[in-house]
Amino acid sequence: MLFSIGHAEIDRVRRARALARERAWKAGAAPGRVILDFDATPISIHSEKEQAAGHYKGGFGFNPLLASCGREVLAGVLRPGNAGANNAEDHLDVLELALEQLPESTLDGEILARSDSAGASHAFASACRECRIHFSLGYAINQALREQILALDESAWRPAVNKDGQPRDGAWVAELTGEVNLDSWPSGTRLICRRERPHPGAQLSFTDLDGHRFQCFITDQPDPDIAALEALHRQHAEVEDRVKTLKACGAGHLPFQSFQANTAWFELALTAHDILVWTQQLLLDGEHAISEPKRLRYRILHVAGQITRHARRTTLHLPPTGPGPPRSSTRSSDWARSPPTADRPTRSPTEHHQAGAPRSTLPKNTSPATSTSAKPSPRTQHHRPATATSPISSKNHAHFTLMTNRG
Repeated sequence: MLFSIGHAEIDRVRRARALARERAWKAGAAPGRVILDFDATPISIHSEKEQAAGHYKGGFGFNPLLASCGREVLAGVLRPGNAGANNAEDHLDVLELALEQLPESTLDGEILARSDSAGASHAFASACRECRIHFSLGYAINQALREQILALDESAWRPAVNKDGQPRDGAWVAELTGEVNLDSWPSGTRLICRRERPHPGAQLSFTDLDGHRFQCFITDQPDPDIAALEALHRQHAEVEDRVKTLKACGAGHLPFQSFQANTAWFELALTAHDILVWTQQLLLDGEHAISEPKRLRYRILHVAGQITRHARRTTLHLPPTGPGPPRSSTRSSDWARSPPTADRPTRSPTEHHQAGAPRSTLPKNTSPATSTSAKPSPRTQHHRPATATSPISSKNHAHFTLMTNRG
């Protein structure tokens, strides 16, 4: 079926994802702030596939470009393995696809686009300005910029901070906007540098004097607190977690030889990732709200169950033991002995008799074979709606009992 999916069908899938995202965000899955993180990631393969090529990490496969927001991957385009990480046209395409995924109510608010130095192109920054989107982009350090950094006075550096606003040990930030020519970038662009002592074992260059490493980024955010801006830009590293979970949802294995079929597969992987994230944010709590897909598979999605029907009661049986925390051993009979509640009031003996009476009574001289009040067919009985006696709030229940609604 995936071989018959073309651009028109993929566009419809994307519109369906956007509609589902709007509903999910209204239900409580919306992030606290709309920040679009752009990143490219290699997908290695081990057989000949259409448009597969060597990628920048030395492997062979594809090099898709993604845009994430919070825990969700909004958009992505599957590209050949030799596609450039700093291709401005690809960044513009992904930006357009990402904006189409956002609910209309968020388009009028503040939006920030983040990327490493691969996204620092004049075309991408100008497009962000036209869309009224702030940008925070990594900036490559050349020899001229390195000389300007080393020439800064020690008083120009101020302590860096962590995500929680607390001082970051062994790190400092400084602004070099007035020291470097930024006229080719949109007006208001600022250049900020971070100086940090490397972690043990990190590789240093010959020009890393005093054992410091330097990283720069440009932004057009007007916030005067450069330490807060640098801490916000550093959180771009969270996109690596989004990439890992997306690959675990199917994007890491492209099974077809056709590039178009793999493109459809990649879009379906994005859809599966959306459903998994929304399930965690809206339905799960505790460790399962932040678990990796592999753990969710073995603790929830792959748990074997058995449905039984007896005495007008439908019961879902789950194993009391298995991966994860121990499950309860509550049985369906325990519910029958529980005290009455508002949704299950006490019934009189007459009501019990009426509820247990057959739906129709055969005439005295009528045999069951000729009766017009035959029992409902198994197909009709199987599809009768069932209502839960109590909300399922945890996977730890071993038996969930449901009462069949028989009118």
